[in-house]
Amino acid sequence: MSSWMNGKSTPSLAKAIDIAGLFQISTDRLMGAEFADLLANELANPERFEKVETRVKRGRSKLKSV
Repeated sequence: MSSWMNGKSTPSLAKAIDIAGLFQISTDRLMGAEFADLLANELANPERFEKVETRVKRGRSKLKSV
């Protein structure tokens, strides 16, 4: 994630699909946006983040950590 945030790499297609599913956004939105824009406008929503955190804690995501 940090490499992606710093513009050094992008996630594989499989990881992008998992991340998009975790945050309940489209892969088009995930991959088509600047990461800073996503953080500010999509992922910073406290309610959305709380739902994501709950899914991760319950093991309902293929991703072990974000």
